[in-house]
Parts: sequence; C-alpha cells; structure tokens
Amino acid sequence: MPLLLPAALVEPASAQTAVIAPSATQTTCPAGVMRCVAPKNDYGKCKRNDLLDFFVPGLPPAGDRSKAHSVADANKVTWTDKNHAQLEDDVRMQRLDALLRTDFLTYNSETTDYVATGHVRYQDAGMLMSADKARGTTTPSVTWLDNVRYQMLDQRGNGVAATVNQTDPDHSKMSRGTFSTCDPSERQWEMRANDLEIDKVKNEGYGHGVTLAYQGVPFLWLPYLSFPIDEGRHSGFLMPVLGYSNRRGFKLGIPYYLNLAPNYDLTVKPIEYTKRGPMLDTEFRYLSEWDRLMLNVGYMPKDDVTDETSRGYLRLQNWTTFNANWGATVDVHRVSDNRYLRDFGDSFQSTAISLLPSSAYVNGNGGWWNIAIGGDDWQVSDPSIESVCAGGTSPRNCAYPSVFKPYTRLPRVAFNILPQTYAGFEVGMESEYINFQRGYSLTGRRLDLYPHISYPIESLAWFLRPTIGYRITQYDLSDMRFNNNPLITGTSPSRRLPIASVDSGLFFERDAKLFGNAYIQTLEPRLFYLWVPYRNQDKLPSFDTSLPSLDFPSLFRTNAYTGGDRQSDANQATIALTSRLIDADSGDQLLSGSIGQIRYFKTPRVTLPYFGGPQSGAGKDLFTELQLTINKRWSLTWDMQWNPDPTALDPVTQKYVSTSKHTDLGAVSVQHRFGSDGVVNLAYRYRRGFLEQYDATTLIPLNLRWSIVGRYYYSVRDKRLLEAFAGVQYDSCCVAARLVARRWLNNVSNPFNDAVYIPNDVKAENTVFFEVEFKGMGASGQRTQNFLRHAILGYQ
Repeated sequence: MPLLLPAALVEPASAQTAVIAPSATQTTCPAGVMRCVAPKNDYGKCKRNDLLDFFVPGLPPAGDRSKAHSVADANKVTWTDKNHAQLEDDVRMQRLDALLRTDFLTYNSETTDYVATGHVRYQDAGMLMSADKARGTTTPSVTWLDNVRYQMLDQRGNGVAATVNQTDPDHSKMSRGTFSTCDPSERQWEMRANDLEIDKVKNEGYGHGVTLAYQGVPFLWLPYLSFPIDEGRHSGFLMPVLGYSNRRGFKLGIPYYLNLAPNYDLTVKPIEYTKRGPMLDTEFRYLSEWDRLMLNVGYMPKDDVTDETSRGYLRLQNWTTFNANWGATVDVHRVSDNRYLRDFGDSFQSTAISLLPSSAYVNGNGGWWNIAIGGDDWQVSDPSIESVCAGGTSPRNCAYPSVFKPYTRLPRVAFNILPQTYAGFEVGMESEYINFQRGYSLTGRRLDLYPHISYPIESLAWFLRPTIGYRITQYDLSDMRFNNNPLITGTSPSRRLPIASVDSGLFFERDAKLFGNAYIQTLEPRLFYLWVPYRNQDKLPSFDTSLPSLDFPSLFRTNAYTGGDRQSDANQATIALTSRLIDADSGDQLLSGSIGQIRYFKTPRVTLPYFGGPQSGAGKDLFTELQLTINKRWSLTWDMQWNPDPTALDPVTQKYVSTSKHTDLGAVSVQHRFGSDGVVNLAYRYRRGFLEQYDATTLIPLNLRWSIVGRYYYSVRDKRLLEAFAGVQYDSCCVAARLVARRWLNNVSNPFNDAVYIPNDVKAENTVFFEVEFKGMGASGQRTQNFLRHAILGYQ
C-alpha cells in the first residue's frame, strides 16, 4: 500500500577547503603537449562488490528532493493510531533518486520520523549502502544509518562506517569510517578516520584523525586529510616524491598542487637532497582558447657539494593562436651552468645533450605562402666540451667552433611560396634571412633565395618531374677582426648558381601468393639526375652549415649540406629500386625494401672547413632500408650503407683508406610483442669510426599483476656500458608499485651529432626509482612510468 509523505526542506551545505590533489595532476606531459589528460585508473583487475546485488536500476536522476514527495509502500501496512504506521515485508520508501528498502519500518506522520530495521538498503544517484538500522525524518530529509557498508556508484570508493549521517543528497558524514578503492574482500590499502565526510559537490572526501594502512598494518597517521572521489583536479598536497642517486643522495619531495582556476594551475615542490641540499621545483600551466603555456622553474640556493649558489633551470613553452592564419611559439630552455644536467638529469639522453636550444617565432600561413619570424639561440650544457676544445674554453680557440656553440640567429625570417600550378608548371620559392651573432667570431647577415619551377608529368604507372631553380646567396659580414679564414677578405661575398634535376619513376605491380595468402607485390624503379655547376665557395663563411649523415632518403636531396653556406656541385644520378608486399585483403604492408646508389659523373669539389666534402669519388656505396611486419607481433627495420669495395672514405679524415669492412653505417632493430603488454626490443647500431652499440629492452608480464622491465645498452667501441636497468612492477585492483634499479653513464656528450663522446674518466651513476600508487588517492615517486615509456619502445 503506498503512502504519500510530506516534502522535505533541504539546508544549504557549507563550503570546505581541499588539501590533497588527485593522482591525475601528477602525470608529466609529453614533450610538446600542453595539457596532459591523465589516464583514468584501470580497475579491470577488480572483483565485483557484492553490494551491487542490491542495486536497483532505472531510478530517477538526482534532483531537488525538497520539491518532491516521499512515497512508501509495503506488502503489509498497519496504523496503530492516527499518527503511527508500521510497514512490513518488502518495504520501499523513495524520494526521486533516494530509495530506502527494509524488512520493517515505523513512521510518525506528525514528526515525519521513521525507523527502519532488518536488511536495510539505501541507494541514491551516487551511493549504495547496507545497514543494520536506519532512522531519520522526511522533513527535513535526513537519514542516519548504523553499522554501514557502502559502495560509491560513480567510482571504486567503498568502505564501512559505524554510523552514516545523510544530511542532504550531496553530503554524507561518517563516524569511525574507512575508505578504499580495493576489493572489500582484499583490502590492500585502506584509510581509517574518526570522522569522514563525502562531498559530492566538490567531489572530495575529508577525514579527521586519519590512519593509512597497508595489508592491515598502519604506516601513516595524519590529523587531517582530504582526498578526491573523482578523476578531477583538486588543490592540495600530492603524495611524496622519493628517489636515490649516488650523485645527489636520497631525494624527498613534497609537492603541493594549486588548482587556481579551471584553465590554469600551479605545482610547487620543495625537494631535499641529502648530499646537495634543498631545492624548489615549480610548474605553472595555463590554457585558453588562444594560448597554451607551460613554465617550469627549479632553484637551488646553494649546492652543498660544489659550494655554488643559485643553481637551477628554466623551461618556458608557449603556443599562441592569433587567428586562423597567424600564431606564435616560444620555447626557452636554460640551466644555471653547464654541469646542471650532469648533476640533476635523470636520464642518459638528458645528460648527453650538449646544447640546449631556445627559440621564439611568429608564424603565418596562407593558401600559397608561409612565413616564420623570430630567432634561435643555444646554451652549451656539456662540461666535457671544455676538455675537447683545443686550447681553452673560448669558442675562438676550439678546433671546431661551429660544432660546440652554434651562432645565435636573431632575427631569422623564413618566407616560402608554396608550389603553385600555372598551365601545368609548378612555381615556388624558399627564402631565408638570418643575422648570425657569436662572441669571438666572424658575424654577419645572410640572405638566401631559391626560386624554382617544375613541370610534373604523372600517371598511375609512372612520373617525370623536371625541375630548375636558381640559388642566390648574399652576405653582409661584420667583426672581421675575429675572422679565422684567410680566404675571406671581403665583407659582401655572394654566390649565384642554377640547380637542375629530373626525378622519374615507374610503378609495376602483380598478384602474389605467399604461405597461402594473397598479396600485391610492387616494383618501383626510380632515377634521379642532379646537375649543379661548381662555384668556389671557400671565400664564404660557415655559419650554420654541416655535412649530415647519409641515408636512403638523402639520395634524392639537391644539396649534400644542411644550412645555406654551402651548395654542393653535382653531376650525378641516383638509381634506386623499391619493392613492397601488400596484403590484398586488408591493405596492410607486410614488406618494404629499398636499395639505391649515387653514381658520380664528376667528383664534387665544394668542401666545408674542418669537415671536408661529401662522399664522392668512386660513388660505390649502396644504401638500403628494409621494413618487415610479419604480423602484429613481429616487426623488423634495417638500414645500411654498404661499400662493395673495401677501400672506403674515412669519415674523420675524409681520405680513402684500405679496410676489410664493407659496412659504413648500419642499424637493425627487431620488436616482438607477446601477451597483452609484453614486448622485447633488440637493436644494433654501427657507424664506421664513430660508434658500435647494442641495445636491448624488455617488458615481460609474469602474471596478471607482476611484470619485469629491463634494458642493456652497451658501446662496443668504448667497451663501456652506457645504461642498464632492471625493475619489477606490480599492478592490482587498487595498488600499483614500481621499483627500478639503474646504472648509467653521466657526463657524456654528443659534440659531433653522430656519436656519443665518453671522456675516459667518466663514472657510472647508480639510481633507484621507487613509486607506489594507491589508486584513487595519488602516487609517490619519480613517475617511473614516464621514464619507462621513453626507454622501452612499445611500453604500455
């Protein structure tokens, strides 16, 4: 029999202040990404809470209960007098989304009091509870429950409480309550509190007299703690950051996160290094419809090891959109001294960075043009350069000055006309103006123009693309007193020369059968002819030009050099052949293999100071690349520069020498994926005279919860271990932990852009990463997952 009960009044909730932020705010964004959306906690390993057996689907959505009536019904209703009723057997009392079910309920219509006993179950839009007893009033709508088990319906949070006071639809107060995201039957971690409050408006929980326990053993007591009950951002303390390094000692950081506004926030992290002293790290993020900004600043007032003051770093990244055609980018990276990355860098890659680039540009684009206006600068961040530099630390005393400290380019203006079609002809232009500045060096300005025109003729089976262009380069030099090239005598040298090329190719295909599967095999021969007359360029400076490594795509470049100071002369033809094997049903590419060679009809004569000229002479080297994807589990890539004649060009002296080795450059990598997350990567890299390295990384799941990770990175040429680490990971329903021990070389550099330079006295550094995450509460540690994602290809 249904009963219509009076509407209730709802009192406003009081405001609360947050103190602990969620784990989502602790995820480090990948490079180039402004706003990192943290992955939601994966509760796929969790068991189903048996409380959900009481769940009633199809209830109305949450609303203003004060404007709704309460309705009660039961199989048996008895009025003991005009104000008192007894409801028995499958009793239900409901107001909007709030549903109370019980075996027996008494109700006073005069005071709106009620008492429910026997198999009490309460459910609303966000909470499901079972209790021994419930009591309350319908006006105002207040409920007390005794000896409660609860499960949040919009996340994994669950627990027990001696009493629960449901003051309004959005606030619950508990006494002697617990909270966890673990299975009730397997409580790996749990928060216990004398008083516990759940605020659904702010999506936060608050506890007083809090004890954190792991496997039932208390390990931390706090007088007050707040925590998130959703995946949103909340101001407050993050979990501590822990680590160890033999260069810095033990590390303890206590981050505090400030959710200043929906579109900007600030994280402040005081850090204590036992060997070096205190440091302060900050990260500020801002996001708007037109702007994205990240600012990271670290400051150490005094280093206890070196006695230096004011050590630190700064990284500023900003992306601004003015309108559909114009925008701006800023990327500033600075450290206090050239030993900072060695002392505080956490990866082999970061300490191998010899130069830190900074740039700022305004960029524009239209239908037929684009432009970039700004500048670039670099900071030397490698202390070993001082020992490599012959004669001292000043750039003018270095044997190879342009290698170690590039020229500042300010301003730099690059304007391009995109290829436009007129009567079958494609017309375009690249142009660049740069002002080069550097202390103790020849400086000046350079204007480089390259208009070009082509007439492409194409079909499905072949293509022919003749192109002709004219390159004009003009200099305006200054600071001639630092000119160390006696051939440069004038302040306005220039260069003008035509560039002509013809690119052509054919496409053949046929049906093929392999292991009973249908494939399409292609055969794609390509012929590229390049002609550039010789111009003596010894009287031109070398501001930003270098001789890059050769690979298969470089066979089709019109210039053997990068930068605008040298244009290689050429009378040569590239002969290449590519073949692909494509699945006839899915279109997936199984195999792609290419081989090519440059045939020089005339030896190139243009050279670059200190580096000689491009590979020329015999023109014998073969360049190959191979990509093989056997299935979704196996893949292989292979690149090689192979000389059929053992007489080869030495990359350092640029002279031809006798050698028994035919390979000038090679790299091969194999990846195997297994199970849901397992991966093994094997790689070998070789460059004659520079490097020979082995690299192996792996992630091996042992079972659903446990996995191991590792890397072994070795330099054969240096007979040194570059990096090795081994670790174990644990991931359960509500706890994730990672422990990684690592040994790696610090104080290495990359001055020649092709090889890692390792000083003889460099010592290996030992570090330990430890991270533990109580899912739903936050994480502590070094964000080890980010390190593993960079180190292990395919880690997830």
